[in-house]
Amino acid sequence: MESGHWPLYRFDPRRRDQGENPLQLDSGAPKVPLKEYAYKETRYRMLADMDPERAKELLTKAQAGVNNQWSLYEQLSKLTVEAPKTGNAES
Repeated sequence: MESGHWPLYRFDPRRRDQGENPLQLDSGAPKVPLKEYAYKETRYRMLADMDPERAKELLTKAQAGVNNQWSLYEQLSKLTVEAPKTGNAES
């Protein structure tokens, strides 16, 4: 989704065995404001009609959440991962 509200990602712990990051982002960075997604749905438009100030406040918080979530996922997906060492561990 272009607003970043529902980012698509995959997490496969087996990738760590090959030294790859288990988290893969399938979505790109948000391209449109959350507002464009939200106000296409009646439930959000009704709130905006009934209480515009509250709707604006909630949308601002929701957009901040989308931005923070995307930033976190992006950082996690760029972490380098070492493959587990095999063999006997020395005491």
